[in-house]
Amino acid sequence: PCGCIFFSDAPSDELSTVSISVDGLPPGLSVYNRAQLRYLPALHYVRGLLRARATPRYREVKWLILVDDDTFVFRRNLRDALAPLDPSTPVYTGDVVPDDWLPITRDGAGHELGVSSSTPFVNGGGGSVFSTAALLRMDTEGCVNASLPDRPWWRWQSDWMIGACAAAAGIRPLRQPDGRFNQ
Repeated sequence: PCGCIFFSDAPSDELSTVSISVDGLPPGLSVYNRAQLRYLPALHYVRGLLRARATPRYREVKWLILVDDDTFVFRRNLRDALAPLDPSTPVYTGDVVPDDWLPITRDGAGHELGVSSSTPFVNGGGGSVFSTAALLRMDTEGCVNASLPDRPWWRWQSDWMIGACAAAAGIRPLRQPDGRFNQ
């Protein structure tokens, strides 16, 4: 089975969406900076569904694929890439950054952010893949809290936060062959 959950910080008449908003943010925060705070709450929401296993659909989930609204997913290619992996073990994968990028201090456009991270992470633009076991092991609520103003991950890029959240659970990103997940 395959399913989609759409998250948005704006209501939609076309899609059934789950609202993602973060309260208590500093006034005047740019749209781009606000966007960095959407992904951990989305992971936390899905983790709650998986933990509850309230419906047969959520009892059967093996993989979570987190993608942006401008990402193309080729389902057969993704299925083939995930086939040799065991979803009952913690797997976090995608386009893993090269080691020589770390520590990272700039956003994807090259802007210096005044913060840094040395934790390996997946470039989210090509999609991030989590086994159910990985997502259930991650403390997504604690990670959301770490991303808020004046907390350790404040002003980090969402990809860095997700990588740090996985690392805090003892999960390192699994490298894929070049070109499998393109940023």
